[in-house]
Amino acid sequence: MACEAGRLARILKQTAGERKVFEAPKYVRSSQIFNMCIWEEYFKDKHFQVPEAKYVEMTRELDFTFTLGTFIHEYLQSVVIGPLGFLKGEWVCVTCHHSHKDCYYPDACVECDGGTFHYEEYTLYDKELKLSGHVDGLICNNRMNSVFHALEAGARGDEVKASDDLEEDLKHLEIKSANEWSFKSVISNRQPPEYNRVQACAYQHMTGMEETVFLYVNMNTKKMMTLSYKAEPELWDKAVDKIHTLWEAIDAGTPPPPSMRECLSLKDKRACKCPFAFECFGTR
Repeated sequence: MACEAGRLARILKQTAGERKVFEAPKYVRSSQIFNMCIWEEYFKDKHFQVPEAKYVEMTRELDFTFTLGTFIHEYLQSVVIGPLGFLKGEWVCVTCHHSHKDCYYPDACVECDGGTFHYEEYTLYDKELKLSGHVDGLICNNRMNSVFHALEAGARGDEVKASDDLEEDLKHLEIKSANEWSFKSVISNRQPPEYNRVQACAYQHMTGMEETVFLYVNMNTKKMMTLSYKAEPELWDKAVDKIHTLWEAIDAGTPPPPSMRECLSLKDKRACKCPFAFECFGTR
């Protein structure tokens, strides 16, 4: 039995992997801005006008982490927050798949009278910046407060739902699953890390929201914490400059400025894994 168990674990480990497609950039993802290397994207555009599939190894542990993160998002949106009545967006009936757009969790499906719905995240796109993103949700602050006060007064969670007659005061919701180290780091700093803040700046820009509510979930302990964040103009200006530099370099067909490299030399950890590293530094 020990031998068979060992073989099963080895099979699972060795079959872990994914197909990564190298292609010319068509847009910038909001979650990509902070870590994006302009030089790498420039060379992708130069060499991969036709998508080229390459094999990239991914460990099962990392695969499980991503899958768990996706599940946490969907569980919180569709099972926990949604039925409470303060998460606005698109709700798809799990019975007949009819879509109810731009609303709070429906009382019943208008097509089949079903009562269970799955949340679909907002898809955003800025044509000028060629910037895209998927927003975890928009929450009505007044509705959320009404649920909070009802629970504080002793109401049962499965009996509470926000009232429909409250003035709408929307905020951007961003759910982040984190490991133990990342979660403690957020608590210690009392603010989201910069890469999360840049992403929130982009979403606030595209939604017109003035505030982001971050909900951090510790994947190890399942503890949660929330932080409020308003976009920092200087951080957003820096992100916009980075995006503009990328498209200007691609349009002109000339490499970006050396100062925009993410690596200092070919010895950098990122450069060691980059397929364009030698070509990048060879353009000096």
